[in-house]
Parts: sequence; C-alpha cells; structure tokens
Amino acid sequence: MLHVFEREIVYLRTHPRDAIALLVLPLVTIVFALWMFSAGTLRHAPIALLDEDRSALSRRLLTSLDADPALRVRFIVRDQREALSLLRQGRAYAFVVVPHGAERRLLRGERSVVEAYVNSLYLLPASLIEQRLRTVTGVQSATLAVTALGKRGQPQAEGLADTLPIALDFETRNNPRLSYQVYLADAVIPGVMTILILVFSVNALGHELRYGTLDDWLAAAGGSRLQALLGKLLPYTIVLAGYNAVATVWLALLQGWHHGVPAALLGGLLFVTAYQGIAVTIVGLSRNLLQSLTISSAYASPAFAFSGITYPQVGMNGFARIVSYAMPCSYYLELRVQQLQYGLPAIASLHDFAVLLGFSIAGLAIGRLAFAGYPARKPGEAPP
Repeated sequence: MLHVFEREIVYLRTHPRDAIALLVLPLVTIVFALWMFSAGTLRHAPIALLDEDRSALSRRLLTSLDADPALRVRFIVRDQREALSLLRQGRAYAFVVVPHGAERRLLRGERSVVEAYVNSLYLLPASLIEQRLRTVTGVQSATLAVTALGKRGQPQAEGLADTLPIALDFETRNNPRLSYQVYLADAVIPGVMTILILVFSVNALGHELRYGTLDDWLAAAGGSRLQALLGKLLPYTIVLAGYNAVATVWLALLQGWHHGVPAALLGGLLFVTAYQGIAVTIVGLSRNLLQSLTISSAYASPAFAFSGITYPQVGMNGFARIVSYAMPCSYYLELRVQQLQYGLPAIASLHDFAVLLGFSIAGLAIGRLAFAGYPARKPGEAPP
C-alpha cells in the first residue's frame, strides 16, 4: 500500500493541475462558507413603509422598526404599487402599511390594524422578518394598552397583566443567537465537500482505467486490489479529511462548542471514506471516467438538500426519505449536530458511525470485486 501511496504522490507532483485543485478547492470552499455566514444573523433586512396615517403612531412605529437590528426601513413609499414593485425587484423583503385613521381608531378605543406583506419566496428571511414584525408591533400594542390603563389610574404591573394575561417564557436552546453560521455554514461545508470527495476520488481511480495503467498500479500494490485501492485513495483521504477537521475545529472555536469535537473529527474521517467507498463502486461498475464523474455529480449534488437540515426528514415523502437515507452526508450532519450542538455522548451517535463505516466497507468491497474484471493495458498503448 505504501508503494501505491508514493506512486500517487508522484502522479500529483507531475500533474500540478490536479494537485492544485486538491489543495485549493476545499480550502476556498471552507473559507468562503465561513466568511459568507460570518455575520451570524440576518441584519438590516430592507423593508418598505407605506404611511397613510402620517400620525404620531406611524412615526413611533417607524422608529421601532428601524431600531430593530434585523430590520431597516429603506423605503418610504407612496402607494402599494410602488411597494409591490420593490418586492418583485428584490430590493425589499417586506412592506408595512399604516392605514389612514389608525391613530384615530386607537384614540376612540377601537382596534387598529397595521398591515404587513412579506415576500415568502425567500423562506428564511421571510420567517425572521415576520417574527420581528410581530415582536415590534406587539411591543407597541402592549405599551399603548398599558399607557391607556395607567391614565385610568390602574398600576402598570396590573395593566400589563390585564393586557397579556398569558405570558410565554420562551427560551432558545442550542442556537440561542439564531446564527446562520451554526445553521447553514456547519452544513454547507460538508455538503460541498461531498462533491469534492467524489470528484477527486473518481478522477484518481478513473485515470488508471482511462490510460490502461492498471497493471502498473496493481504491481505497485503487490497484486492486492484492496491495497491498491487504499493506497490510491490515501493521499486524498489525508488532505480532504484534514481540511474538514480544520473547518470543524475552527467552527467549534468560533461558536464555543466544547463537547463532541473528537467524535465529530472521527465522524468526519468516516464521512470522507464513506464517499470514497461510493466512488470506488461507481468507477468499478461504470468502467468509464467521464460517465463516473457524471454519476458522481448527480449523486452528490442533492446531498445537502436531502440531508434533513433545511427540510426535516419527518416531513419528506417516502421517495425523498429514501434518497436522504442513501446519502452518507445525512448521517454525518446528524452526527455533527448531536455531538457539537447538543453535546450528547459519543455513544448516542453510534448508529451514524456504524452507517458511515458501512458505506466505506461496502463501497470498497463492491468496487474491489468490480475492478477484478478490468482488462490490463491495451497492446501498444503507452501510459501517460
């Protein structure tokens, strides 16, 4: 196996484009994902305000909306047509309408309705903006109600109890800052790494078949196909698992995760070997480099979408759930959440460890049998 490993290192040295891609692409992926979500939470989401009332109430609501860190009133519009145009252009995620006579109805003791329109095509921003709009208007509503009761001589505490007879003690666990870096970056990096692992592994195996150098490859492994496969993939395992480990440790330091890092690192190694096992199977059965790359890309591309992070597995239909279960990425992301965010003991993720190891072993076993049927180098064909 060591001779095959050394042979692959020589190949990378003599093929600088492959070596540069292996060293640079995973690094760029990790740095870009961490940088893209470095803000953590959505801030200053642009919204529009249509003030038909032009009253002290609407000015107070404007100040409250603009003071919320998640929102920023970027546009004061003249009518709903202008507001809808801003939504369609993507320049505003929502717009709020303070209808004419809103303050006057409040002064008469009537209920006043403030309208809000949110663009739910952007699902995550829309959810957060809707939550913040409800919070801002709820605070304003409670403040006005308590103030009105205070003018009648009722103590503030009693007025607040009358206004909000049922209080919700809401506590956020595991992601208290509602950080997108925790929610998305921690999942996006493995999702993209899935594609890189498969592509690099398939290319490494496929070029031996493309140029008919299988005899030389096996000779370096002493005739053992298993050692040939392991030695061939080992340089890529070291680099890709190493980058994944660096990203895990760096993210754990950023988020203050003190538990489960060793288990997550072991899971990351099995995550890499699981997809390498799949790569061996794909190349072994396909027997064509270009076709293998196509199959690998098609298999890896939906890994993040079906992982259960952005859309839970419990809500998926039967076919989508099968696809999710067929992706090692799903088990690895579940393992990361359990170990890094929930802080569970390593034994709680034993199922995910076992499945990832099963993908690795099964892929190598099937690929080893498939490679046994490959022909040697064609007569008269020179190696690269």
